[in-house]
Amino acid sequence: TNGQGVLEKTLGAEHPRTATSLYNRAQTLQRMGEYAPAERLFQNALSIRRSHFGDEHGEVKEVAEDLVALYEEWGRPEEGREYLPLTDTED
Repeated sequence: TNGQGVLEKTLGAEHPRTATSLYNRAQTLQRMGEYAPAERLFQNALSIRRSHFGDEHGEVKEVAEDLVALYEEWGRPEEGREYLPLTDTED
């Protein structure tokens, strides 16, 4: 989206606020049933958050939980299993 592009140019593609923009867009796409693009954005947001906050952070847990839910909705629950360890973290 245009706002997302502005954030990436202003803050950088690896900035936590960019990750939040990606995450929000992914949630919207998931609600619309656009699973493949939502998956990509969730994965990008997760990667950024993991690199900035570490695997134990609540914002990492949040994206991991949504990825697990996305794969459940998509009928591909086995693909979400790799994210389960990240959902067991303390906030």
